[in-house]
Amino acid sequence: MSTKRILQSCAVVLGLSWAIHSSALTDAQKEEFYRKGTITVTDATGKKKGHFEVHFMPGADNIEADAKKAWAAAEERLMELTQRDEFWRKKVLEDFKTGLRLSRKFVCDRGIGAIPQQFRDTAATNSQLSGFGSDSEKLKNWLKFGKTCVSDLNIAFFGGIGGVLYAVTSPTLELLYRPIAAGTGAVVKGTLWPALKFTWNEGVYIRDRNSAEPKEGDMTVTFVPEHLNEADLADEEDGRCSVTPE
Repeated sequence: MSTKRILQSCAVVLGLSWAIHSSALTDAQKEEFYRKGTITVTDATGKKKGHFEVHFMPGADNIEADAKKAWAAAEERLMELTQRDEFWRKKVLEDFKTGLRLSRKFVCDRGIGAIPQQFRDTAATNSQLSGFGSDSEKLKNWLKFGKTCVSDLNIAFFGGIGGVLYAVTSPTLELLYRPIAAGTGAVVKGTLWPALKFTWNEGVYIRDRNSAEPKEGDMTVTFVPEHLNEADLADEEDGRCSVTPE
């Protein structure tokens, strides 16, 4: 037998072997692969064994669902601007009040408002001093009081300004955040990202639609077995119970 004929025979055998051990995707599997990113497999009797989840295939239906969720989230974000109690009263107005409370706390409680009590405390302390060096100690206490006053004035000034700025900027940021976040979510998550994923999904489908069925153990898929029905579970339990120890 010539070498050419031997090679032809080997090629035929290898082709038959490949056909036996691998099967191309059916039209239904191709559609599922494109729409869901999964591939359902059956046994020789046509009974469903489970399905493969393809790691690199997002699935057109899943992309569409994610895009709709992104647009719904953007719409919900914008609708918050129309909620009088939840948004305007509890967020915007409350942030404004919080800023004013902070400003008053820094000015009245910790800043200028603390100076009179510190003056009285310093005077009371000095009234108890007498004897050697008492005048120097009193002067030291008044200098310390003056230093504290300067610190309190700084607290009142910067704390008061900070509270007022918070009262103005925080509600403003709350107002600006909603349309910006909604627009970003709609454009990026609801439009740009789905478009890129649709392009990827289409390219992967065209490249791999004529491939053979994946096999358990392939690194690019995860096999999810079909759940056993009650009859199968009962048979399995009977099989375990029928085993008798030696």
